Formats: sequence, structure tokens, C-alpha cells
Amino acid sequence: MSEPQKQRSVKTNSVEVRKVDALLGKLSKLVRSDERAATPRRRVETAELVFTIDEEQATITGYCENLPAALDIPDAIEGFPVSAIAEGVFEGVEKLQSVRGPGSLVQIGRRAFADCKNLGVVTFQDGLETIQAEAFRGCAALTDVSLPASVNQINRYSFAECTALEAIELPEELRVINKGTFEGATALASVALPYGLTRIGMDSFRDCKSLQSLYYYSMRGISDVMITDRDLKLESLPTLIEHIGSNAFLNCTSLRRVEIPRNVVEISTRAFSGCRRLRYVGLHNRIKSIGAHAFRGCVNLKNIRVPYGCKDIGTYAFSVKTTVIASRTSFAARYCQDSEQPWRAPSTRGAKLSSTMVPRQSSSAEHEPFYTRRQVAAAVERYEIRHPSYRTVKREEQLTRGEVPASRFSYDGEVYHGAAQRADFARIMVVGDLMSRLRQQTAAAATAGTPYDFAFEHVRDLFAEADFVSGNLETAISPSAPYTLEMEHVDARPHLNTPPEFLSAIRRAGIDCVTNAQNHVYDAGTRGVFETLDAANANQLMHTGAFVSGEDRRFLVVDLGGIRIGILAYLDSARQMMKKANFTKVGLETMFPYFDEEKITADVAAAREAGAEYVIANCHWGREYTPQITDRQREFARKIADAGADYIVGAHSHCVQPHEVITSSDGRRVPCLWSAGNFISDINLKPPITRDTLIVDLLLHRRDDGKVYLANEAYHACRIMNLRVDDGEDRDYTVVPTYTDLGGRDLNNSLHDAKRRIEAVVGPEFKPVG
Repeated sequence: MSEPQKQRSVKTNSVEVRKVDALLGKLSKLVRSDERAATPRRRVETAELVFTIDEEQATITGYCENLPAALDIPDAIEGFPVSAIAEGVFEGVEKLQSVRGPGSLVQIGRRAFADCKNLGVVTFQDGLETIQAEAFRGCAALTDVSLPASVNQINRYSFAECTALEAIELPEELRVINKGTFEGATALASVALPYGLTRIGMDSFRDCKSLQSLYYYSMRGISDVMITDRDLKLESLPTLIEHIGSNAFLNCTSLRRVEIPRNVVEISTRAFSGCRRLRYVGLHNRIKSIGAHAFRGCVNLKNIRVPYGCKDIGTYAFSVKTTVIASRTSFAARYCQDSEQPWRAPSTRGAKLSSTMVPRQSSSAEHEPFYTRRQVAAAVERYEIRHPSYRTVKREEQLTRGEVPASRFSYDGEVYHGAAQRADFARIMVVGDLMSRLRQQTAAAATAGTPYDFAFEHVRDLFAEADFVSGNLETAISPSAPYTLEMEHVDARPHLNTPPEFLSAIRRAGIDCVTNAQNHVYDAGTRGVFETLDAANANQLMHTGAFVSGEDRRFLVVDLGGIRIGILAYLDSARQMMKKANFTKVGLETMFPYFDEEKITADVAAAREAGAEYVIANCHWGREYTPQITDRQREFARKIADAGADYIVGAHSHCVQPHEVITSSDGRRVPCLWSAGNFISDINLKPPITRDTLIVDLLLHRRDDGKVYLANEAYHACRIMNLRVDDGEDRDYTVVPTYTDLGGRDLNNSLHDAKRRIEAVVGPEFKPVG
């Protein structure tokens, strides 16, 4: 027999063996099934409990006279795991005071412990999955319930009328709170809800008159590395909830504040009726309908902001003491007029404000905010459906700001004017994400002087060689909101908010301009946008990419020794949908520049009309933590190039992405660096790429024909380093050009490795300096 024939024979034989094995396996299962069928159910009685053994498991089906007050259920009986408690087994047993269940227990039957009037403590181990309907209903002495994370189903009225229960933490695996689960639990004041909860059923918390606190533990991390962090306790309904049933919180008279999760688009009938202490309800811009009597009897709810898209409101939806705030042309306004419900339109005070940075004559000149307190309050009403879920902060102490140099530019009302270091040339530098996260803020708070200056110590002299420097400000600067150091997550999303001293350090480093078109511009709401732009003004930083009214120009024009450049910035509207739900349609359209082809074309044309000879577009787009470019990025870049931009610099990926040249529809070659990465940040995910960064270095030249050309484009490869050590812990972050000699082999090797990685990513057409 030839070798191939032998191989085929062996293969055929192995297939036949597997077929025989499979057949024998099926026969074995049939035999075992017949044996179980032939084995009758057995009743086993101990001194305390009665069990029924069936199909290799035991179910508690009764109890004996010696039932103890403190019942400790065994995990097995005669070698069979105790997996269930049958229906009604202990119903009405007044002797029981506590119950402890084993890890083998999977199910608690319907009304298993109902009306056990003296049952005070129940504890179950990991392994329990299902609690059937009314299992603990009417346990009037129940005060302590410990449920494992494995519980994924709690059926109707399971803890209804447990009138002594004050607090409970629901299992992380639970996705639905079924009908009437806690109805009539009149002492229940605090409930920890699962992060992944999706539905709150009808009557779930009806008549829970003491209920004040509904909270959950947020997740930390990004995408595939998300974990629950019990230090991140958020006082609101979990963000993944999709449905709140009728009467769900009816007569919860101690409830004071409710934020409706973004995925809930219908407020059910009587959902919050009779919540007479309710003072704040945060709807969102996706609400489509509000059911009859939904907020009736909420006599302390003075105002409620209803979105334009709400097209159905039931009868008596609000208390007569509640004023509905809604647009004049909205369905809500017509509903109020027809039903004699108090109503008013949002304020228009300050609708023509401008946030433009006006350079000061000296660094000691006093800063005047561009808005009054009433104007920003009116803007909040006009641009927001609801405020982010944190409470406004009043601050007394601030970090040391230090002296902030005056802008090196003047402003004539349309154009910023500055000098160039070479005649007929303009040198421009652009950097990526300017971030200040938890570890950076922690280090700054513990450091005397001007702590953020250290971040830019190694690039300050380089920036001084440029005529204009800009960067992407990837944070809010809002003193009225919690800083990241104080609250790292809001509504289960990373919250980036930084003290204004960070901007002071940015200006002292030599940066002239920040762009704000980025996904954390939403983090502190409308007030945060106003405060961020005002902080930029106070620190003499030009800005674009976020606006306060239609009066704000959507671009900058900067004259550098006679060469005029235009600066624009855009962001992807698909990012941070949860945070965007807080804003009105007018607010989103007014404050944030999205990749809308018609608007981009108009912006570039307006910048050209205002004198811009070379247009640089800053684009916030793409996927995080990867150098891969998405089709969506390419489509946005095409819009930008076709609109007439000359150079594109991207951000958001938190790592450097490639450099390419795009051909526009009119045949121009438009260089595009898809992302400049983080410029300063403590991000440790996906190392080492999140610490690699660069400085784009452009040289423009006016030639003899009078036109402005890109004479040279290059970059300075850099690395974010931990260089200052305190008490053995790395605490400070600084960005260092890779050609810097740090005086140590390991440090210098780290810089050289970073340069090689960056060169490999950006490609050979984009040349490094040094």
C-alpha cells in the first residue's frame, strides 16, 4: 500500500472511531435517562427539614417541628445538592428569624417565605439565580437582605410589603425589576441598582414613602477593559435603563431628584405621580411622550424643561404648580395652552453674546468675563434640557495660577495680528490632546507653586521658535463643576474637567490657541462651555471649536507678519450620545461644530472672505487606541479637503496615526495627519503608544507670485515621561522631544524607541526633526 493510501486509511479509520464513540455516548445518555426515570422520587426527612430528591438534586419541600429560628440550609443531603426551595414551604412560619442559603441553592420558589412576620435576616451565597414571585412578600420584620451577584431574576412582588426593610443592594446580574417588587416597602430609603439594569417594571417602588436614594456603581475603563468600581458611586438611575413602568414610583413621597436615563423615551402613566417632595426632574432631548398623570401631585416641582421632540402628553401630566418650559412652537407649548397648564418659553437673554478673546495690554490687567450670571443662566435654559447629574460646586480655594503673559497678538475685531520671525515666512506648530486627568490633578494638588508648568518644561524653548502654536484642549475648564480629581465619572462616562491653572501653564508654555471641538466639551454642560471659553480668555488664549451664540465666528483668522491663516475645528456628532442628550437642538447646533458638509463649506468660504490665505482644520474623529483609520474619518477628511482646507490635523485616538496626502475634488494635494495623539496625558491604556506624541511643524512662505505655499512640513517626535519622583511614586508627567539628552541610558533609550515607533506609524513622507 502506498503512503497516501495508508494516510487515507488511517483518516477513514479515525472518522469511523469517532462515529462509534458518538453512538456509544448517545446510548450511555439514554441508559442514564432510563435509570433516572426508573428511580422514584424519594422523600428524605431530617430533624429540621423535608427534602424531595429527584434527578440528582434535592428540593426543600417541608419542615419539621425542630425547625430552628436561625435556619442554616445545608448544601447537600445524602450527597445530592440542595438546589431549590419549593413553593410556599415556609409561608407564614412565625418562628423563623434568619435564613442562610448555601452556594448549591439555585432557586427560591413562589411565596417560599411569604408572611414570615419575624424573619429579619436572609443571606444567600453565590450560585442563587432565581427568586420567584412573592418569595418574601409581607415579611414585615425583614431588615437585612444579602443577595449574591449571580441572581439574575427577581419576580413579581418578591419583597412587597417588607415594611422594615430600609436598604438593599440588588445583584449586578439583574437586568429587570419586575412588577411590584418593592411595592409598599414603606421604610425603604436606599437602593443600589445594577449598572446593567434595563427595565423598572410597573408598580416596582409604588408607595415606598421613604425612598430617597437610588444609586449604582459605575464602570471604570474603556470598551473591553470595563470593570465595576465601588468607589464610583453615582446617585442616579443607571444609564442603560430603557423602560420605567406605570406607577413605578407612585407616591414615593421622599424622592427629591430624578434623572431620566437616555434610553427611556416614554414616561409612563403615573410613573412619578404623588412624589410631592420631588424638586427636580431631568428629562432629555429623546423624550417622545409623557403619560397621563406622570408627574401629577409633584407640588414642589416648580419647573420642568420639556424637549421639542416630545409630541404626546397625557391628561393631567403635571401638577398645576409646575411651570413647563418649552419652545414657543413646540407641542408642549400647545398642550399647556390647551390645558391651562402654566408655561413659558426659554429665556433669550444674552442670545447675542460673543466669547472672542480680546488681548490685554499687560499681564496684570484685570479680566472681565464676557457674560453675566443672568446671561449664562438664560443660556442654560435655552441650550439644555437638563444639567449633568452632578451638583454645582462652590469653590473657595484655587491652585496658584501664577503670572500669565499677555497675548503676543493684537485684535482688530476680525483678525488677530502678530509678528513673524522671518519676513515672508510663518512658522506654525500644532500639538494633539492637552489633557489633565486624575493622576495629573492629584499630583498638581499636592505640589506647591505652579504645578502644571512641569508638563511643558522640555518644549517651552521649542515653542518660542514658532510664530503661532495651537493644541486640542481635551477637557472642560469649569470651576462650577466637579474636577476629575473630585468626580472621575458622571453618568457612567469619564468626566474630564480641569482647574483653570492648567490653561495658565499652557499659555506660559508658549501656546497661543486652543481648539475645543472634542467629545469632553459636553462634560460640564452649557455652563461649562461658557466657563471654559472664559477661562481661555482669562489666560489670553485664542479659541475656536465651541461657541456661545450665533455671534461667535466659527473660525479664527490670524495674521503672522502678513501671512494670514484660518483655523477651524470640527468633531464627530456620533460621539458621546449620552451627554449630547442633555442639550436642546438649538444648543447642539449653536455651540458645537460638527462635520456637516454644507456648514464646513460655508465656514471655509467665510474664513477665505475674511482674509485667510492658508486654512488649517483640526478634526476630532476616529477610533481610540489604534493607528487604524476608519472609513468615517476618510469621509470627513474628503469633506474638509473639498471645502477648501489646506492642511488637516486630527485628534481623539490618544495615539499617533499615519500621515497621508488627500487629493481634493479640485485637484489640490491636502496633507492630513490623522492624529497627533496625546500631547500631555496620564493615560496608561495600550502602552506604549498612548505616550508617543509629536509636534507638527509647518513653514509657510509667500513667494514672488504673492501666493502662500507650504514650504516645509516636519514633526518633532516626543514622548510623555514620568521624570519627577516623590516618595517612590511617579507623579508628574512631562512631554519631551526624543532628541533630548536626559542624562541616563534607560531614559534616552526610551526616547529613541518612541521615535522609531512614531516614524513607523506616520510613514516616510512626513519627516522628523532631529
